[in-house]
Amino acid sequence: MILEKIKSKLWLISIPVAIAALLSMSAIKDIEDAHVELDNGKRTAYYLRTSTDSLTYLAIAYTATGKEKFINEFNSHLERRKQMKFDIVPEGMIYYNEGLSLSNELASVIEAPAFKAMNDTAFFTDQYLSYKTRIISSIEHLRDVTYEKSNDKLQRAVLELNIYIYFLILLLLGLVVLIRFDKQPIIKPVRKKKPIKKPIKIKK
Repeated sequence: MILEKIKSKLWLISIPVAIAALLSMSAIKDIEDAHVELDNGKRTAYYLRTSTDSLTYLAIAYTATGKEKFINEFNSHLERRKQMKFDIVPEGMIYYNEGLSLSNELASVIEAPAFKAMNDTAFFTDQYLSYKTRIISSIEHLRDVTYEKSNDKLQRAVLELNIYIYFLILLLLGLVVLIRFDKQPIIKPVRKKKPIKKPIKIKK
């Protein structure tokens, strides 16, 4: 009897449950996307930081030692960096391009002339340090905007997921209430009384 009640009420919530389940899956996908965006932003900022630091090291190493391997690696790194592509939020890409442009300008304005003059003191001037400070500032802005965008998206998706889960719970509780307090009378089967057989008298 209970099974029949469940079947009769199930259609009332099947569509809302399906919609809530689809919305929950969408919210979970948004949570995953937010984590991916955050990871991509962190990797991009880390790459830009290590890239400019590597160029500084190679530039100082070449001007201090005169070994060709350092200048070759310096130029190879610049070429490889041109091919790098990053999938980050548009606001973060603005700061990445800003930092990359400053790093390229640093290579052409200070580092290239220093190579010709073999002047390793050029990397300790106020102008050089100013470039490095602005590059680091761009990297920090990249990290901040990536965190803000990803965190906002993550919090919104988590809130939506919680709403959908609670909605599903309420639907299931509603189904239980409908079944538990169903007022339909239960009809008991009527048993027919068997006729009493009269004893048969035997005539003597």
